[in-house]
Amino acid sequence: MWKWKSRMDLDAFSQKVLKLKAGSFSKPPTCKVLLDGWNLLEDIARTVGAPKNLRIYTKKGPVFKMYEKLFYGNNLRPVTPKGKEYWPIWTEAELKAFKSALQELTNVLNDRAPELYAAS
Repeated sequence: MWKWKSRMDLDAFSQKVLKLKAGSFSKPPTCKVLLDGWNLLEDIARTVGAPKNLRIYTKKGPVFKMYEKLFYGNNLRPVTPKGKEYWPIWTEAELKAFKSALQELTNVLNDRAPELYAAS
């Protein structure tokens, strides 16, 4: 049984994704929404048995680089030096790969939706 409660606004996540632009930076609140949304979507994908080769899971290349930047952009005390703050700047390759990976995941979830509804 889960001991933690969490709330994720997927509309806010979508809006943040749409506002990302190459050459722009994201402040910690945006990084938190994006990382939380990413983690939630990964959890949902694993729960519904999505293929393990989805690009959202990759541990290399521009998708993973973006994940790392979002993680460090949360500026968690254990990983951020005192008095410092990191605001990631996005590249075109990262954004393209991220949005493509999200679309791939969305397609898988949409394909699985009838099966999931039938099981409930």
